[in-house]
Amino acid sequence: MSYHGLTNEELIMLNFLMEEKINKFNKFFETKKFIKIKENSKGPYVSTIPLTEAYIEKIKKEDWWILLNSSYQKTNSIIEILKDIDEYKLLIETINK
Repeated sequence: MSYHGLTNEELIMLNFLMEEKINKFNKFFETKKFIKIKENSKGPYVSTIPLTEAYIEKIKKEDWWILLNSSYQKTNSIIEILKDIDEYKLLIETINK
């Protein structure tokens, strides 16, 4: 079965990736800091950038954030159905580990 050319397996993977991105940004919003791994001549290091409430609100109004959340909500309703189908249970469990 496919949904507009995407297989159920592809929908499951896309949903998982969107959920990861949303959770990552929600963590940044909660801690009010953006964490980024950078690299210089000495190797990788962690850089933190403080986030103001105003900047967080600005991000939440960005088209990409709205589209990401909308897409996630729509695919998540399909994933909830697929979770009950034996054929996809193992894939969903494996991805969520």
